[in-house]
Amino acid sequence: PLRAIGIQEVRAVRVHHCSQAYAVVITSSDFRRGQEEVGWRISYSGDCRPSAPFARAGEGSSLLIHEATFEADKLEEALKKKHSTIPEAIGVGLAMKADFTMLTHFSQRYPRFPDLGG
Repeated sequence: PLRAIGIQEVRAVRVHHCSQAYAVVITSSDFRRGQEEVGWRISYSGDCRPSAPFARAGEGSSLLIHEATFEADKLEEALKKKHSTIPEAIGVGLAMKADFTMLTHFSQRYPRFPDLGG
């Protein structure tokens, strides 16, 4: 059924947030990396701490959508609440070698655009 709409694979990856928390990697049927780049791969973190297994599963993603609840100076709070800081989320995108990284889930506690960590 998914192949009929051009999707080769939907992969769930356990992440550290709460029990039963997963990130997802969706890959198009014509996705390839190497000599020729066609198709797409989208990786979505959901709420979580940075995850090396997720970065490996989404390697070469066209787009990573990653939560970035906390600014860089709020690492202790991010650890306690099992969320990611902005630099950590960007780091997942770099580890994943994603073409683009879109940050989401900014905390409502910020009345202005958060500090991106320089």
